[in-house]
Amino acid sequence: MKSRRLRARSSAVKQALVPCLALLVLSACADADGDGDGGDRWNRAGMKIAAKASALRHRFDDQAEPDSARLAAGRELLPLDAEFLASRYHEQPLLVRAIIDAAVATGDTACLPLVARLFVSSDGEARIDFEVDLIAFGAAAHPRLVDMLRHTDRTIVVGAADALAKGSALAAVPEIAALLGHADGWIRMGAAHALGQLPSEKATEALLSALSDTTYAVVNAALVGLASQRAVAAYEPALALLIDGRPEVRKHAAHTLGQLGMPQAREILNRVSHEDPDSGVRFMATRALQSLDDAD
Repeated sequence: MKSRRLRARSSAVKQALVPCLALLVLSACADADGDGDGGDRWNRAGMKIAAKASALRHRFDDQAEPDSARLAAGRELLPLDAEFLASRYHEQPLLVRAIIDAAVATGDTACLPLVARLFVSSDGEARIDFEVDLIAFGAAAHPRLVDMLRHTDRTIVVGAADALAKGSALAAVPEIAALLGHADGWIRMGAAHALGQLPSEKATEALLSALSDTTYAVVNAALVGLASQRAVAAYEPALALLIDGRPEVRKHAAHTLGQLGMPQAREILNRVSHEDPDSGVRFMATRALQSLDDAD
């Protein structure tokens, strides 16, 4: 009995020592960053910020408060707890949208974590809205969009590549071009589409390499991009693709030749417009000839 009482007392002492040891560790950490008073000030500042964020969250959620007060609370929360505001979007879409619109109008980049979080968690037209917001922030949003290119959800990857392209993010061309080697053909197609909107030598080189992709949708997207860039280097590859076995590819090759505006393509386009077995290809070759005539 006495032995059991001693063991129990020893266990109680050990348990009592745990919080004391924890306090000693925290004190040592504070001292490592500066003197003890500095650590205390840091802790007090952190507690004050946490208390402020808690009060703002409560005010934002309080439906008894006027919308103006809730909006003000939300704006103050932007740099403190964007995750909370994102979690309230489906319950309070108008309030959250008003906060975002005000931030976009003033260029307040404190809103970027919120918009990026909602871009990732939304889909369909809602995601398009947040894509527009990210584009509006310009270069400030590009690092976040580049990070999204590594997301596991292919719709987010393609959406991020599209936003970078629409935002003229030329510096992101290498990261987007790397997606042309992705195992998912849909991502490769999205990458080719994005690169076509980013006129640069590196983008053109990447699109030319994509013409050998085994998925015709990727080849088509690359042809459209090269046509948009008026890439003279695409002339010979496009000519070669006019005899590709896939009519979808032949149509896009004819379109590209028409957009490049090179008169030497007339002879072969004229032949394709009469002889190709696919009516869609013949039609597109005729359109390409018209484009060449208009260029003259």
